[in-house]
Amino acid sequence: SSQQIIYPLMNPARASHEERLNFASKLDKFVDLCKSCFDAVNHDKPEDDDIQFGSFRTNGREDSDDERMSLAERSEMSSSFKNVNRPEDLANLVICAHMFRKAVGDMEKAKAAEFADGATIQVVLKPASSASSISERKLGGPLLLRVSPSLTVHGFRRILAARLSRALKVGRNTSAPGQNRDDASAVRPAGAPTPGEMVLSRIPMTYTRNRYPSYSSASRGRQIGSLDVTESARRVPAHPDDTEEKETVCRSVGNQGTVNLHWPRELASSHFDEHEWDRYEEALPKRNGAGGDKTVTVQDCIDKFCSKEQLDESEMWYCNRCRDHVRAWKQFHLYRAPPFLVIHLKRFSYSSSTHYRTKIDTLVDFPLEGLDLTEFVMCKKSVSPIYDCYAVSNHYGGLGGGHYTAYAKNNGAWCSFDDSSVNENVSDKDVVSNAAYVLYYKRRDDPIVDSGGGWGVNGTKGTVTAPEHDEMDIDSTGADSGRTNSPMESETIDNFAGTFC
Repeated sequence: SSQQIIYPLMNPARASHEERLNFASKLDKFVDLCKSCFDAVNHDKPEDDDIQFGSFRTNGREDSDDERMSLAERSEMSSSFKNVNRPEDLANLVICAHMFRKAVGDMEKAKAAEFADGATIQVVLKPASSASSISERKLGGPLLLRVSPSLTVHGFRRILAARLSRALKVGRNTSAPGQNRDDASAVRPAGAPTPGEMVLSRIPMTYTRNRYPSYSSASRGRQIGSLDVTESARRVPAHPDDTEEKETVCRSVGNQGTVNLHWPRELASSHFDEHEWDRYEEALPKRNGAGGDKTVTVQDCIDKFCSKEQLDESEMWYCNRCRDHVRAWKQFHLYRAPPFLVIHLKRFSYSSSTHYRTKIDTLVDFPLEGLDLTEFVMCKKSVSPIYDCYAVSNHYGGLGGGHYTAYAKNNGAWCSFDDSSVNENVSDKDVVSNAAYVLYYKRRDDPIVDSGGGWGVNGTKGTVTAPEHDEMDIDSTGADSGRTNSPMESETIDNFAGTFC
């Protein structure tokens, strides 16, 4: 039926733009053939236009009726278009063809707008398998890339060659003594592919458009590029002029899709160093109290949070003016002092090379009274940015499992909350610990604060209201590793001015 044909075509995950255009061309061709049928014209209708409801001109054709088919015969011969038996049916089909082409065009415009800032793509390396089986084994950890909307498949191969360069066993010993690899590569003719690019041009690729697919998924996906993964005997590398190599990656894979690199086994054995690719040498933050390390304070974290920094190569930002991904500069500012301030300490370190997160248990010293943000607030005016802490959320454990507790002030005294257990008269020293995860502060000069040391409305002590508050996510290590985020991530930080330069 028509639904069985149209629905899959209009599903971006099941059909490509080229397949929709091919169907539209097929439909137009069928309409043209139907117009030549002797009963395509409704003689009871005026012929004021080439296309009317149930009326078509024959464009001067003078073929006899017995030399042309009827609409019913033409429809019967078609494998895709049935039940076009009357001029009215043909007129409806013309309208549907016009609407289909318009819908296809609207889908392309929407897709172009969706990928105006590029797309995030996961790259999975795996050994090529036979046509009858799908390999479950992976060649090391996956890779996460941000690609521009105009990046072609061939350009994607070049980027992969650069990102995989440290694990590719090519060009390692070609330089003379005292000459580095960059000097050795300078002798290549201009525009000639690097050894790494030559390796990548021999690797078939497939893709899946699943949203954050499982890393252990065995789905092979659809082919992208000119190399067929099932043709294991083929040794002709992909060429930049191949039609499939000129396709854009964003249009095929979509945002948050996955590209699989199917390494031929002999190529992986001779040119890919899996141990080097998985080597992990990122130093984790040191714990306080060992070796006389300097104590990290919450003021240090805020200062680091507000400092100007340049994004890493793995988190480059797409510039609409440059039409390329660049290492932009990023900076946050605390514009004004809100009545309530929530500080979120980032307790998990993320590695862009291995995609692993590690719990950080560094002790961050924070004042329970008199947190002075004068040097950080841009809009000073008459508000004094002095804060007192009234609650702390704690986290124990790691990513695999953990437990939350809290400290909060009640009538001026600290209390401990652990599930259904509540303990009063907690020491200030117990509140400040390396388990502190979220800090809650109240501006000292805010009129909601009553004389009894509690926070509430209408004199109700020990009750925390929910007026407007600001939130900060800051690195609990005072270093860059846990704080830097891609500007493409959706993260809400109220009343902060983020600037890209």
